[in-house]
Formats: sequence, C-alpha cells, structure tokens
Amino acid sequence: MGSFDGSSKGFAGIGQNINYHEAIETPHMKHVIEQAMRNASPEAIAFLDPLHPKKPDRIDASGLTEEEWKRRRVRSIGSSAASHVFGECPYPGTTNLDLYYEKTGQVPPPTKLEAELAELCDKYGIDPSMPDSKKRQWYFDFGHIAEDIMHRYCEYLWPGHELIVDTNIYSSPARPFLTANLDRMMKLRDGSYIHVEFKTASAENKDGWRKPVLDPNTGEYFEEWAIPQHYKRQLIQCQHIMGVWESVLVVMFDRDNIIPITYYRDLDEEMYQVKVCEDFWMNHVLTRVPPDLLLGDPKNLASCIRRYSGEADAALQTVSLPREFLEAVKKIEGINSLLSQERSLVRELEEEQAEAMLPLIEAIGRHYTARVTDGKEAYSLSYKPRRGQRKIDFEQLRLNHPEIYAEYVSYPTEASRSMRIKKEKIG
Repeated sequence: MGSFDGSSKGFAGIGQNINYHEAIETPHMKHVIEQAMRNASPEAIAFLDPLHPKKPDRIDASGLTEEEWKRRRVRSIGSSAASHVFGECPYPGTTNLDLYYEKTGQVPPPTKLEAELAELCDKYGIDPSMPDSKKRQWYFDFGHIAEDIMHRYCEYLWPGHELIVDTNIYSSPARPFLTANLDRMMKLRDGSYIHVEFKTASAENKDGWRKPVLDPNTGEYFEEWAIPQHYKRQLIQCQHIMGVWESVLVVMFDRDNIIPITYYRDLDEEMYQVKVCEDFWMNHVLTRVPPDLLLGDPKNLASCIRRYSGEADAALQTVSLPREFLEAVKKIEGINSLLSQERSLVRELEEEQAEAMLPLIEAIGRHYTARVTDGKEAYSLSYKPRRGQRKIDFEQLRLNHPEIYAEYVSYPTEASRSMRIKKEKIG
C-alpha cells in the first residue's frame, strides 16, 4: 500500500532510524569522497562543510493523513520539485512560476465552463475529476508496480547488498524548506550507503536518456546513458539533505531495458543548487513576490500565466501597455512575417506535390502498394487508407444525457489563446 508521497507503507519502519550520513569511513565511501573532494572548489567545501554532515530532521510519512501530507508539502521544496526552481522540468505545471503559486497557496480562479461542469456534477452527485483522476490513479498504481519490479531487479543485479525501504520525509536542519523522500537506500557489504531512485519512462523517450561522449583515443563520438537534468536536481537535493555521496537512478523502459545510472556527488553543483533554491524560498515564497525571471518551457509558462490571470473576458476594454513592450511586439511581428513567408512556400510545395500525385493515384487505383522501376533505380509506394476521426456532438449529449455528459466530459481551464498583431497608422 502506498502513502501519499509514493512511499511503500508496507515497509514502514525498516529504514526509519538509520543515520546514513555517518557511514563515510567505509572503504567504498572513502574512495568516492576523496574523488569528490578533489574535484570541489574551496568555496563549495567551505559552504557545504561536507565532511561534517548534520543529522537531517525526519518524520515518518507512512503515518500521515492526506491533509497532513498536503500541509507539509506546501511548506517546503521537495526533491522532485527542485528542478522546477530552475525551470528545467519539461512537463506542464513545473515552471518556477507554477512552484511559486503552489508554495504561496494561491489557487487559480475557476472558468465559466468549470463552474458549469461543477453545477452539473453537484446535481447528479458525480466527481467532476473522475475521468482524469482515474488516469492519474492508474499512473500512481503503475508506479508502485514498477517500483516493486525495480526493487527485485536491483536484488538480482547487486546480490549480497541490502535494499532498504525508508518512508521518512527528511529535511535539512539548516534549511528546513528543503525536503527529500527516498525510494530506496542500499547498504553495501562494507557498510556504505548508496541512495537509489526509481523512474519509469517510455521506450520512445530513450534518446532523452543518452548523451554524446567523445572517445579521446579514436576522436569519434559514442552515446552513453545519462540522467536528464531535472532528475539530476532531485538526486542532488537528496544527497545534500542526507549527506550521502553516491546515487543510482534506475530507469525502466520495459522488461528488457532496466538501466542503472550512477551519479556521484558534485559539491560545486550542489552549492549552486542550494543557493538558488534558498533565494527562491527566502526572496519569493516567504515575501510573496513572484520571481522576476520566469524559468521553464515558454508554452508551460504561458499556460501558467493564463491560468492564474483568470479566464479571458471579451467585455473588457482594450488595455494600454507601457512603451517598453513595443520592442517585443515588433519582434513578434517580424517573426510572424517570416513564418507567413515559410507557410506560403509550404502551401506552394504542397500544391505542386498534390498535382504530381494525381497520375500516381489514378494508376494505383484500389491497390495499397505499388512499385516503379526503369531497371537502374526502383521505388516502392504505399497508399493505404486512414480512418477519419470520430466526432461527438457534445451539445446534444449535454442536453439529452446530462448525467453522462457530467461524468465523462472534462473541460480544460483554457486550452489556448492566439496572439495576432496588426500595425496601426498613426496620424
């Protein structure tokens, strides 16, 4: 059974009282620490004092209610959200602005469509988030299933080492707003502790887990497994809070592709991350001042701004923008002009292509495939039919079957808004 933070309640109490940070004199850790210290700057060593780690504060998450867990979550930056401060996570809702709104307890205003849906759901006693919540629950359940699989895989891969399940929420004693949850800790035969993190990923996204590396002997590049930056931030925060020097991220693409990737403590990167997160918390969250530099995917940032600004209202008068926005407008106008030229060229090429295909379509007729050759070169052609998209008359569904409509139709807060710019004549 899983707790609200994703830990496994069934293992509660196994790793609850282990001081992982104290195991720094073991043979393996001595080697790892020596290498990390050799690569670290004097500034990072002075800032972190890594050889004298302090015991982190802890509380067992398996004993928390959902409301208690939510309250604790708002009061800190968890290790999985560390990348949000930097805007490095690619998923929606993970910009530094999203994180600011979450940690300051701000809730976006409901849209008219959401209000309408809520009214229908209230009338028929239906959970308005049911379709989405079911999907979210499946991902949650799959994560637990995959976690068990990866646990077994690690036992197979590293026999003789002990995998420890720890359901504590840990926090930095110097910076209690930095917290961490651990998937696993692994105790080596010599008494060393290594942090283990589990992730699942689609096989289609394998490229995001590779990086090119130059072979100094051949001068050629080859690919090796690498941890995406937003996951690396999570490992860095766990290492900082726990005082551990080595992490292994185990990613499962499918049954035959479970890859362990090791990340050793980088004190300079850790110092940088801690300082940035501290600035975000002290100078933005606590002061309730939004970050002046917005970080994240521009589309995700735009979605966040729209969501918290409120739904667009056609009845509002034209807003007069300050003069400093003029350069941005001119830049957008220039880009739009270039895009228009490109689209015009694409349309011309598509028309030429369609015209060239006409005799081929006629010659292929009802066949799925064709082949043409002159003896020197040959081409195979595929001309298979594709099914059209099914359409639903949502308005008729709402009027005739409101209970079904309320249960299965969900509304986006505001799917998108388009910006068009037209230069005006003055004078």
